[in-house]
Amino acid sequence: MTLYLDPEVKYGGMKVGGIRISAMSHLDKPQSFFLTETRGKKKQHTVEPLRQQQSQNIPTEPSPDEVMNVLQDAEKAAKGGRASFTEWWNSAPVKANGQWARKVVQGLFPGTENKLDALQKFAIQADAMAQEDDTVTEDDPFGTSQEVA
Repeated sequence: MTLYLDPEVKYGGMKVGGIRISAMSHLDKPQSFFLTETRGKKKQHTVEPLRQQQSQNIPTEPSPDEVMNVLQDAEKAAKGGRASFTEWWNSAPVKANGQWARKVVQGLFPGTENKLDALQKFAIQADAMAQEDDTVTEDDPFGTSQEVA
């Protein structure tokens, strides 16, 4: 819907201005209405169909390179575990452009397949491997599997 300010709108006999509709979606052709201007006087007002313009910056489908980049980013995030993958999944770039990055991972575009289940399992395995890690850390100089005597 496209609105505009009409300074000629009157209220109580005074010009106070008002909002009018110039164009509206879901119309096949221009529609005319008779709106009350003053008591007993009506004026014709026409609403045009809204022409929807698709932005040139938002593709309807991602290119093969974009699909590959999204899948690589998703795999990298899954390697970091569930928290890392969840953070990636909810990030602004993934949610941008009608969430097509999520659709790529879910296999909703032609030529793509559902990778979400595999990435989720990969993230869970990464978490499990991180818990089993026996490396010495700054906070635990003995590693998690060694007992202190």
